[in-house]
Amino acid sequence: MKPDWSSPDLNFLRSKLERGEVTFFAGAGFSFDARNRLGQSPPLGANLAALLAKEAGFTLANEPLPLVYEAAIRTIGSNKIWELLKTRYSITEFDEWYKIFSSIVWRRIFTLNIDTLIQQIYGKKSEQNLDTIVCPSPPLERDAHFRDLQCVHLHGHVAYPNAGLTFSQADFARHTAQPDPWYQTLVDDLYQYPVLFVGSLLDEPQLHHYLEVRSLLTTSIQEFRPKSFLVSPDISEIRAITLRERNIIPLSMTGGDFFRSLSQAIKLEDLALAKVRRRVYPHVEFNDHQPWRGQFNKDFELILPGIQSPQPKKLGSFFLGDEPTWDDIREGLDGAREVNERLLKLLLDPSERSQTVVLHGPAGGGKSTTLMRVAFLLAQSGKAVYFANARHRLDFRSIGLIARGLEVGQRLYVFADNLATHLDSIVDSLNELKNSTNLTCVFADRSNNYYSRMPALRELQPHELRMPDLVRSDVNSILDRLEKFKFLGVLKNMPRPRQVKEFLDRASKQLLVAMREATSGKGFERILRDEFDGHPPEAQLAYAICSLAVHAGARGVHTRHLTGCLGNSILAQHAIQNQLFWY
Repeated sequence: MKPDWSSPDLNFLRSKLERGEVTFFAGAGFSFDARNRLGQSPPLGANLAALLAKEAGFTLANEPLPLVYEAAIRTIGSNKIWELLKTRYSITEFDEWYKIFSSIVWRRIFTLNIDTLIQQIYGKKSEQNLDTIVCPSPPLERDAHFRDLQCVHLHGHVAYPNAGLTFSQADFARHTAQPDPWYQTLVDDLYQYPVLFVGSLLDEPQLHHYLEVRSLLTTSIQEFRPKSFLVSPDISEIRAITLRERNIIPLSMTGGDFFRSLSQAIKLEDLALAKVRRRVYPHVEFNDHQPWRGQFNKDFELILPGIQSPQPKKLGSFFLGDEPTWDDIREGLDGAREVNERLLKLLLDPSERSQTVVLHGPAGGGKSTTLMRVAFLLAQSGKAVYFANARHRLDFRSIGLIARGLEVGQRLYVFADNLATHLDSIVDSLNELKNSTNLTCVFADRSNNYYSRMPALRELQPHELRMPDLVRSDVNSILDRLEKFKFLGVLKNMPRPRQVKEFLDRASKQLLVAMREATSGKGFERILRDEFDGHPPEAQLAYAICSLAVHAGARGVHTRHLTGCLGNSILAQHAIQNQLFWY
């Protein structure tokens, strides 16, 4: 059967491939057109069981592979088993269609196969660097810019004997008896992105175990899986019906037929790394041949006022306390504040000698929003503006190189929130920052953090700007936004002078508190209580740990530290990944 690429289902898949949003899953059938050292395809389950039984001197009576493997390893030992597996699963040749597979930008690759096929396909000339991950392995963040591609071998790999293999019944049981972060990641991808399954009938108990765990944990949350696709020859009518019920589109064909048809329907250059990056990150200039520029692109994003965010959130959550996004700024959800005008005027003043500006004030005072608004206004005026998009320690060494690459008379503006986090890197780069005469750095932090670290910045002679209290013009502007987007809450039916007074009274605590009390009609303590009560017990524990840490002066809680506090239960992992958001 030749797939119809004009159909809505495959048009959807095509659109996701063009943005690198498809996860690939390779089952045993994916390796059918590859050859091992013996010139044969790597054996499937029944054939491998026969080989192991023969090697161990058994008479096979239709026993399943896990049982045969367990008996064989006890009889002839693990070393002999490994030699047999290496010979059968070390790939030396493969058909041309696999090159079509590797020319596509994948979000991630998961596989149950232990062979070396995918490593051989990618070799040394592929656009994406293959990062082989063999389970058991701790979870790792993927490269959001697609340069590094995670290939997760869920059941082991013949080139990594120390990691072990998943063959015996006990091996399979361990995937469910203990939380497996990579199976959980696979299921998370399945609920958020299309997954293309090739060479598998999705009969794996472990996958269904983690699907069921997620469904039990999210009974109160309505989730909609995007369409996924299963490519396998001879998909029965009954199986096709059950697949469609799970929003998985069956395509009855071989992997080779599928990828050859894809290459005829879609220009492969449209799926190449450069094209995908241009669609997803139109505001970022990539240069993978200069490592310092690659790191700079990971840490900072170029602000272009006309570009929409890759994953915009629902407008209005900003009024309820969410951190501002560029879409919030672009839509004007933040009110015009006098401090914005002061900071913008300072940065555009040609007589201002200071190349470093620090905006500081209390927590919840609107520093981050001001920083983003001013960066946006500078970009609108045609300035070169980069904004830090990472919470980890930034690398400032490359900033001078970027600044020196500008044309004569141009100025580079670099914005970074949470100054204290990046202080060591700034100190390491003092000479570079001082000598870049066409560079202006704009930092923000809480006043107490800034004052305690101010001596380290003395050489940069920073211009200090303290985040002021709200004035009436600020409040009127904020109230205009709340009214326009229908978020006035308890202030809705009051005359404007009363609204201003009520808002200023609340703002004596914090701007964030004023916003949330004004829009929800509840006190801040009640809001926190409602937020806390809305989570299951495991998430409440995580919430309490983070609240106590922040109350004691911490800036936030890293996920890896929180995981250690909560233990390794599936419920605890779910509380972190799906219920709460941390630094």
